[in-house]
Amino acid sequence: MLTGERRTASGRINEDPNAVALRSTEVTLGFGLLPGAIIDQHFSRRSRDNRLVSAVLDHPQLLGVGIDEETALIVRSDGRWDVLGNGHVKIYDARRAYIVNEDNDMVGASGIRMHVLPRGSRFDPKLGRLGSWRN
Repeated sequence: MLTGERRTASGRINEDPNAVALRSTEVTLGFGLLPGAIIDQHFSRRSRDNRLVSAVLDHPQLLGVGIDEETALIVRSDGRWDVLGNGHVKIYDARRAYIVNEDNDMVGASGIRMHVLPRGSRFDPKLGRLGSWRN
């Protein structure tokens, strides 16, 4: 999970909450409810896209999961995820991404996949595919 602490590559507190930068987000163990993922909540309302992108670039083996308010992500016994509620879940997948530019505390990257999951969506994190479970 993200702690909310943001630092620059040199260790200073990052004053720009909108920066995409390596080593700028502090990640720690959460409750272990969603292995293989970094979870960020209150996602759209607080504009946390860049924070989560920074985190998955630091930890490309993990999926970034941004969950809106009034929204839930249900983890099924088969490992797939269902979305319920009024908002969206955004998934950032940097497993095939690569850094194209790192200049001081800013970074460029290519190959990051983003999935936008409205309510009624089903996502398979192993395959990186979105489907629907609703008629």
